[in-house]
Amino acid sequence: MTGMAQASQPSSAGKWITGLSPGTTVADAARLVLAARLCAVDVSALLAAEAVTDPEAVHQLRVATRRARAALAVFADYVPRKATRRARKTLRKLRRAAGAVRDLDVLFAAINELSSRGAASDPAGGSFLSGYLFARQSAEREQLARTLRRVLDGKSLDRLLKVTTRVRGGDEVALASRATAALDEILTRFTVALDDTAADDRLHQVRIVGKELRYALELFVDCYDVSVRDEVYCAVEKLQDILGDANDARQAMRLIEGLKDELTATRPDLDRQFGRHFKALAAALNKRLAEQRKKLDRWQKQWPGLRAAERLRQPLPAAASDEGGE
Repeated sequence: MTGMAQASQPSSAGKWITGLSPGTTVADAARLVLAARLCAVDVSALLAAEAVTDPEAVHQLRVATRRARAALAVFADYVPRKATRRARKTLRKLRRAAGAVRDLDVLFAAINELSSRGAASDPAGGSFLSGYLFARQSAEREQLARTLRRVLDGKSLDRLLKVTTRVRGGDEVALASRATAALDEILTRFTVALDDTAADDRLHQVRIVGKELRYALELFVDCYDVSVRDEVYCAVEKLQDILGDANDARQAMRLIEGLKDELTATRPDLDRQFGRHFKALAAALNKRLAEQRKKLDRWQKQWPGLRAAERLRQPLPAAASDEGGE
């Protein structure tokens, strides 16, 4: 296990990274950002290994891997491809293992909440579904534990943290310049995805690119007027909340549909016994999804007024005072 992981979670593991400004060189920014984001993965992996049944520990591990992946993408031109490829591979292993557990944690909570509200009034059906989810949770948690043991006991995290020593170039480039190029490219893809949100798979794409935009903004926000953090970033964060709730509802519906199909094929007696319960839950989840779509419609009407593309092409001067972000 890495020595760095023995420390408590650093403040840099959160949204903002101190010490950045428009005039910071890309080389210095890359080292600072990658050190913070990869250290957060190191710490989160150890904490999750010690508490694999704690939903919050698993959630923080997944978020840490996503932020680290975003940082690698932003500074990919300044890190050797081999080092980047290895780092992404380690992050992908951790993210997928944590994601499988986290998804079930969220589904369990959502279905239990619906049941407690009377969305489905069959206690036997609720007990059956809870038992099914508990068994799947146990299996996925064991898989996560095995993945964490392999990563922590091997050299993967050591190599991950050494990525910061492999930064090359960027000594003559200001972070403000990199911000405009990186954010413009992500925002273009975000706009394309946002233009077609009718189908569920397109909503998923908006969610994915929206996360990319959010995590990149966290790295570049100090290159802009404070209003970008207060308005543009907060709007993207709100969108993620809406699409996250919609995704949770869709995933829960798919799980219920999959289980119902399995019972129909293998245990029709159980399907007949619990089918009404599953149908009631599916209806409640459909209602929740419709509510999130309405919220998304309202969000989309407000988004153009923020003029995000225009504002993100106008960073503060590179000669601005190096105050960093909080």
